[in-house]
Amino acid sequence: MAVGLVGGISLTGWLVWGGRGKPVAAEEVQPPFPPPPGSRFFGAPVGAVPPAAAKHDGISNLEESPELAEFTPEERVHIWVYELCNRSVVHITTKSIREGALLLFAVEIPAEGEGSGVVLDRNGHILTNCHVVEDAQEIQVTLFNGKSYAGRLVGQDRVTDVAVLRIEAPPEELFPVMFGDSNRLRVGQRVYAIGNPFGFERTLTTGIISSLNRTLPSRSQARTIKNVIQIDAAINPGNSGGPLLDT
Repeated sequence: MAVGLVGGISLTGWLVWGGRGKPVAAEEVQPPFPPPPGSRFFGAPVGAVPPAAAKHDGISNLEESPELAEFTPEERVHIWVYELCNRSVVHITTKSIREGALLLFAVEIPAEGEGSGVVLDRNGHILTNCHVVEDAQEIQVTLFNGKSYAGRLVGQDRVTDVAVLRIEAPPEELFPVMFGDSNRLRVGQRVYAIGNPFGFERTLTTGIISSLNRTLPSRSQARTIKNVIQIDAAINPGNSGGPLLDT
């Protein structure tokens, strides 16, 4: 489940920011097969998220899935995390116009960008980083099934680098991410990131939590972002806005 939004990098590892607080109920998303025995699934997308986080109950005692019997216990956990959460991750592409100069003349230069995001609900709300969609004239959101929809910016906070989009997609195509409680995180804990680095959609990387409660200057330098989670998972351009997940 998601515990923060992937947002930035430091010299010692990638930094993500997550909400703090107790989980609250959310729309239930059924995994394609039962989790490995003994799994506990708390999780949430990485980036600044509201204090409330959703949890998924009643899965830790399910029997082992036959589909995963040939894999090691560690591999089963990796596979289950991906299969449970990847449908909640979207690929965001943008088009914008930037001002430039050609000789002595000011010109407008078309620019394209991309990043990741997570489905918040079946009403089409998408959570991502503000810098992914900032100043975009056109936003396209591609779901797990390859279908793309025009995205509309409904809110953003440049200080904490968070934005919410909305798409007009059928509810049956939307799989809301399950949010966890970042208060449960521990240094050394295994975490996962799913995103679209360099445009390679639905890429899974894994690592550990290197440190907790870091602080990070906001992009506007107007304030400090607190409760930043430092991780060592491989993160590249295109991962921004995607979820950080735990088990």
